Amino acid sequence: LILNAVALEIILDIDDLIFDSLATTSGRHLVNHLEPLPMPSLPRVRGADIKSILMSCILPVIAIWVYLTMLAPMVQDLGAVYSDLCGGHLGFVWSVDKRHVVHFARTQGDGWENSTGSLQLRGISEAIALDPAQLQTAELGLWHSDVTRLTDSETMSLDELVDQGNPYCEDLATTGPMLNLLRDSLNNQSIASCADVLPFCDSISKMPEWEVDGGQGFLTRMLCSETCGCSDPGGAFVHVQGCPYGRNRPCQSSAKFKAAVQSATCEEKSAEELRQFGPWISWISKLRTFGETPSRILLGQNESLLLAQAMWDHGCDFGNNLSAQNITWGECTEW
Repeated sequence: LILNAVALEIILDIDDLIFDSLATTSGRHLVNHLEPLPMPSLPRVRGADIKSILMSCILPVIAIWVYLTMLAPMVQDLGAVYSDLCGGHLGFVWSVDKRHVVHFARTQGDGWENSTGSLQLRGISEAIALDPAQLQTAELGLWHSDVTRLTDSETMSLDELVDQGNPYCEDLATTGPMLNLLRDSLNNQSIASCADVLPFCDSISKMPEWEVDGGQGFLTRMLCSETCGCSDPGGAFVHVQGCPYGRNRPCQSSAKFKAAVQSATCEEKSAEELRQFGPWISWISKLRTFGETPSRILLGQNESLLLAQAMWDHGCDFGNNLSAQNITWGECTEW
């Protein structure tokens, strides 16, 4: 208050201070002895002059006009900004793991950071609008009871996340966040189940770069492992990247995979018979498609073409044929 009073005093007296500092002695003496100029008095109404009456009427009108045209819209905008930044349910944190799945967990505090990506932003907007008692009804992200699950998902490898998310090698995209992730990754909101995405089971993805098809094949196999035949060792599909597939992983540990292995007949077919066998023909076709896919980052494409031709020409003896030519099979995990 004292500082404001001093500042006001300076503003009111600054003209006199400047005059006293710059004017000559005779000039100051002349100004100090000048008689005041007579001012005509304004008309009065019952003791009040017209100026006072007009100011009493005009100033409230101006104040109301300033409020309605300037202050009220500003207050409304600030309220909207506050609602967007700080409104809704904010008692959560979120993260996106290496599978592009959005995770949420409740916290005791507030606040969130922005991110890019349509699915992520929709998931965050949904989380803000959700009632804390209805978190498990979320359609765009996975909610966890323990916030440490979010930090764990950041440190786990891509294969570990795939295995953890699908411990039974089954179709995940049935409802909720996983179905919406499948729809978003394939740019098709009409997808109702994994049966609608069967053609994408053989789509080629290069991970972890999310290249070639933008990760569509990887996500399809990850979310529709059963439909894509990940637990069928004798099926028509070749690509398993995205499936929880491999030694000691969920698909090879599943009851369906073990039953298929135990019930299989160990009978070697001739090359001519194999050329009439559906799964064999499908494997060769998929290998050729991989080898002919335009890409600068796929590894083992030349080997896959040689392997496909050897399988077609020599059947089960394709390995010996390639070895005799000093040709490597390539790294299967790259296919």
